Amino acid sequence: MLVKLNPVFGKELRIFERSIKISVVIFIYNIILALVAFAIFYDMLHTSRFTGSVEYKSIIQIYIIMAYIQFGMLILIIPGLTAGAISGERERQTLDILLSTQLKPWQIIMGKLQSSLLVVLLLATTSLPIVSIVFVFGGIKIVDLLILILLLVVEAVFIGTIGLFFSSLFKKTTSATVLTYTTLLFIFVGTYLFVQGVYSFEQTKNTAIVDSVTDIKGAIYVLLINPIITFAGLISKQAGGSSEIMSICNQFGNYDNNLVVKYWIGISMVIQLALSTVFVVIAQAKINPLRECKLFKKGKRNT
Repeated sequence: MLVKLNPVFGKELRIFERSIKISVVIFIYNIILALVAFAIFYDMLHTSRFTGSVEYKSIIQIYIIMAYIQFGMLILIIPGLTAGAISGERERQTLDILLSTQLKPWQIIMGKLQSSLLVVLLLATTSLPIVSIVFVFGGIKIVDLLILILLLVVEAVFIGTIGLFFSSLFKKTTSATVLTYTTLLFIFVGTYLFVQGVYSFEQTKNTAIVDSVTDIKGAIYVLLINPIITFAGLISKQAGGSSEIMSICNQFGNYDNNLVVKYWIGISMVIQLALSTVFVVIAQAKINPLRECKLFKKGKRNT
């Protein structure tokens, strides 16, 4: 049985096919990856001429840098695509046409989200030949690469639904884009500053107490919604170094035996997907014309 393609997603696919922008983005993205990879690769081979061996650290470094470039491109591209998804339809006066079809509001939202995820998958897939350089010398398993792609998709969903939320909330794409990037800046930087602020406050309170250990306890869990922390934790784990998440958390107390910190990556992904679901529900409710009619009728009855 064939799965029916979302009509909105199908329309976005046709736009991608006719537009040269996505091809340019993919080209630039892979050029950057290739230049970085071959620069490290050349330096590694040059060093091996004198040492007589290939350093494992240099191979892992290629993987780490390419992973962070992929994540950085995701942060830059996805909000720009989703923040104008619904507001752009309003500006072109085509949203009412979409809503007048048999499509349900949630299908419109999911179609827009799928199109943004397609970009992530395209970037991840087209970069495989470059990333495969790492597998020539070993050190990184294919499973690690698949987990990395899975995390990138989850983060793309989370970031994308934030953009769709603001896009459905505001009529102007500019307003939606600004608020999307502002919210992401708070999630990336603000959550860490919040935890740092709580730690400083607790430290001030415990100054008068002799031999006291400052511990912010559950406040650290705010960082579970921070994609950068989760991503850094996965990369440090795959690189075989010390746990980046444990290092960050232990700055604010002793979390060596904390189960949440131990399974941070999985828990973080589940929480971010749950928040994404909430954003989708609110976004589809915001563009639902039947919802407005019901509210209007209730207003009439009250008067």
